[in-house]
Amino acid sequence: MSHYGKYDISGIKDGEPEPCPRVWDEKKLRWTDHWKQQLFDSEVQNMQAKYETMNYRLSDKLRDPKTMIEICDYGLENPDLATCCIAELLEQCYQSDKYKTLITVDNLNTWYQPSGFISFRYE
Repeated sequence: MSHYGKYDISGIKDGEPEPCPRVWDEKKLRWTDHWKQQLFDSEVQNMQAKYETMNYRLSDKLRDPKTMIEICDYGLENPDLATCCIAELLEQCYQSDKYKTLITVDNLNTWYQPSGFISFRYE
């Protein structure tokens, strides 16, 4: 478990580039985060409060797991950390030289469906 604790709650590894960078959209002539200007103050406060409550990592809650099963069980018991648990498990598999590992995910294509959340953010 020497590679444990390098992922944040959203599954982004330390040192990786920003997953959703702010970029200029030539077609729409606006920044990709322009939607934030359309939010009410109460929405901004609610989002900020949620971000503050979720500002932790799996390694903050599960200090020193001895096996990968401990990480799996913790992810099943704590759905907010499930993404981070998957990232930590995959990292352990990627870094293992002892065993050859094949990772398969059933119904992976269902993860990439359009969001059912109706919002101007997804225009």
